[in-house]
Parts: sequence; C-alpha cells; structure tokens
Amino acid sequence: VDPPFINWTSTTEMDLSWIAPPSMGAHVLEFVVKVRGGTKFRTFDDCPGWRVPWKDAKDKAERDIAAAESKRTELEDFIRKNRHLGMKATRAARRELKYGESSERKRQLMHGIALSLSGAAAQRANADETEPQLYEMSACISGLEPGMAYQACVAAVNRVGMGEFSIPTVSEMTETSVPDSIEEAPELTGVTQDSITIKWDAPRGNGSQIEYFEVRYAPAETMDAWEAATRREQESQDSLDKAFDSDICKSLRSEIDLAAKRLRSKDVVQFKDVRQPSEGDLAVVQAVVYLLVHHDVAASGDTAAGAITAGADPDLASLEGAD
Repeated sequence: VDPPFINWTSTTEMDLSWIAPPSMGAHVLEFVVKVRGGTKFRTFDDCPGWRVPWKDAKDKAERDIAAAESKRTELEDFIRKNRHLGMKATRAARRELKYGESSERKRQLMHGIALSLSGAAAQRANADETEPQLYEMSACISGLEPGMAYQACVAAVNRVGMGEFSIPTVSEMTETSVPDSIEEAPELTGVTQDSITIKWDAPRGNGSQIEYFEVRYAPAETMDAWEAATRREQESQDSLDKAFDSDICKSLRSEIDLAAKRLRSKDVVQFKDVRQPSEGDLAVVQAVVYLLVHHDVAASGDTAAGAITAGADPDLASLEGAD
C-alpha cells in the first residue's frame, strides 16, 4: 500500500485516505490500519490494528469526495452572492474554501504517488496489462488521546494473507481538550482549628498544561443542602422538558401556529418583537400556565390531555387569576 495521508484529526479521531494496492490475483478483502503515538501505542506492535472491509473503505471515500465537492460549490456560491458585502462578510467562507483546496492538493499528491513508477496504480497496470485505475480508500480511526502526536500505516489483506504495511504517515497532532475529570474524592491528610489539608491525583491535561485547580468547600450541612438544591433543580428541569414534549403542549403549539397564520400578525408570530403583549397573547400564556399547574402536565402530559378533552376546558374568565 502506498503511504496514506491524514485528512484531519479531532480530539480523539483521525481520518485517513490511501490508494488500494494491486490484488495480485486475489481480490483485496479488507485493510488493517495501525497507529503509533500517545501513551497507549508507543510502537506499531503495541497497536492491535483496526480492520476495515474493502467496501466500507471505498464507500466512505466516495461519500467524502462527494461531500467535499458539494461543500466547495456551496462556499463558492455563498462568496459570489455576498461579495457586495465586502471581504469581512465572507472571510470565514473563504478560509474554509482554502482549507478544502489544501485537502484537494493532498488527494492530488496521493494520486501522483500512486501513478509513479513505484506506485500502486503502475504496479496494477503492469500486472493486469490495463490502464492504471485508482481505487481511493478512506477510514476514520477513533479512540485516540487528545493532544498527542500519531502516525498511521496500512496493510491490505486478501484470501492468501496480509501484505506488508505501508510507510507511516507524517506525524499529526490530535486536538487538545479540557482536562479529564478527577474521579476519586480528595484525601484528607491534615486538620487544624482553622484549616484542612487535602491531596488528589492530577488528571491528564489532554495536550495542554493544567494551569490551576479550583477547590470549593463548605460546612457539611451547607454542602448537603447545596447538593439537595442541585438535585431539585435538575428534577425541575427534567419535569419541564417532559412537559414541553408532552402531547398537550405539542397540540397547543400547533394551535398557536395555526392562529398566528390566520391572524397574519407579526406580533403573534414573533413574540420577541412584542413590546406590549395583547390580551390574546396573555390569554394564551394563562392557558398554558393553567394546564401546567392544575393538570400536572410535567408528571403526565397524556393524563392532562385526557382531562381537557373530557370537558374541563377553562374559559378565559376563569384564568384571570393565574400568575
């Protein structure tokens, strides 16, 4: 296999591309990708390898090429339509387009190596006595460590066995991220009348040096109350999320959207632009509050919906006292 190219890296992933080698009489079934780097894989022998079927690697390469072409066309159209706004308005799009051009140059270089005298395409042409045909492959390797340098190599496998691994790629750094969480509680090592001493194991910095630690403390009863309040807040948020996802609230939103279309009023469609809400707007808010409070939508949206359909439809006069 010709040397692969690294398309991009994230905090824990690396995307590779390579040209498939000649089959030598037996169709290539899969590829084995190995990486070297980080604290887990000091050498290629330490890496068990990722097995990528031929079809998966080929399909991913085709999807990536199509997506890159579509993105390039989209960016060029955006720049052309907004060029009258000046360079500042299209700066981000031009930067992204330039990055895409850099990736395309990598692909062209990869194809050039394959078409050289010692490349895979030339070997295939000599073996099959046909015109060189390139089969571009791609795979995304996950489970890497943030802020670490990695290299990768690829080998092809057919029914006879596995071929030799390619020359490793140029080293690429994965992106840095926030430090790992401190999983174990700090250990209390000393106590005086007005101080305590604690120690803990420093987490991994994930590619960036840890600058400082933030330590929070409070009396035990205060900490218990704080934890209880945090739990209640999370439970309230969960109940509210459940309420807005309930059938009754979905039905109310549909009715409000329909009423807004009928009224053709911007004040109803865009509530954020309303400076003085109308009586109709207040009535809708009061109805929602009534349903949430008196019909316990947060606990069971379906039950509340059943109560409303059963005939408990409040008129606006009965909702005037709702806060």
